[in-house]
Amino acid sequence: MKAPLFMMFAWAMTCSSLVAATPMVVDAKPKDGVFVTNTGYMMTVLELKDGKFRYWFKSDARSLSEPKYPLSGDYTVSGNRITLKHEQISQKQWTVRKVDGFLTLWRPDAIKMQDSPKGYLNKYSFGIRNFQRCGTGSILVLSDRPAEVAWEKPRYVEVSEERR
Repeated sequence: MKAPLFMMFAWAMTCSSLVAATPMVVDAKPKDGVFVTNTGYMMTVLELKDGKFRYWFKSDARSLSEPKYPLSGDYTVSGNRITLKHEQISQKQWTVRKVDGFLTLWRPDAIKMQDSPKGYLNKYSFGIRNFQRCGTGSILVLSDRPAEVAWEKPRYVEVSEERR
């Protein structure tokens, strides 16, 4: 009986350390790279490179006038904010932040929720590894793959030091 109790205690401690940690969120400088989120019902891939962007989006809610992806154009930077210059993109504004050292892009709705009393990422209710691997829909994480591969063969991002 002692072994199962110890195993249950060890499991509980492991799970609580993965879920209960409050993340450290700080503003960061924009950086070229491929950012992704893949929630299962929607996916975004955004590549930033030398002032140019490429953007892919899909959702389980399809519209009759889907654009041909990727959409591309220029982007501007003001502090830690990026603005995509394209008429067909509804989500033009992104804010660059680091979450526990990992570079991310945030939509304005995610920032508003994070700044609320409940907080968006408080205690990583969906798990720190899940966040680092696939974002949240409103927050994109830096990918370890080229944009075309991230789009055509979606999978979770590998968690590594190079993504910081």
